Amino acid sequence: MKKFFQLFGLIALVAVIGFSMAACDDDDGGGGGGGGNNPGSGSGGTFTLTDIPSKYNGRYVSITGGDGITVIFGYEGGKKNNLPRISGGRVNIPLWTYNGSANNVRYSGNITGEFLGFITTDPTNSNQPSPNDPIVTFVFNSLRLSNGSATKSWNDADVVME
Repeated sequence: MKKFFQLFGLIALVAVIGFSMAACDDDDGGGGGGGGNNPGSGSGGTFTLTDIPSKYNGRYVSITGGDGITVIFGYEGGKKNNLPRISGGRVNIPLWTYNGSANNVRYSGNITGEFLGFITTDPTNSNQPSPNDPIVTFVFNSLRLSNGSATKSWNDADVVME
């Protein structure tokens, strides 16, 4: 029952983030400052997830989270067909955040936070899993991003729903 309430809370968080992104201007302009929890300039960070079971090859991954101050997501908000695809049991997920004027920028800061992810068959399904889509929902309770990047094994994730 506790896992159900955790999952429900995390899905609600993802929905709130998704709705706030939908309300933002999707202008491609803007840059960012560097260091700390701030977005940086340049290519930004990447979350690499390894050791994903082979039954998920060819599917897509979305991840959203942060440290309670900085929101980070693994898709460029407002864009379609941009979820990264699992291949060979791994996926590289470019990480994004907002800058001060609500533009999407690549993330390159340093934080430790909680991240919720899911695997989907739909590359456009970035804000929340579809009830008609067979999915897997997973959580990293304490994911450390250094210079905007991290690598974790699927075996380190808490699989909440499969």
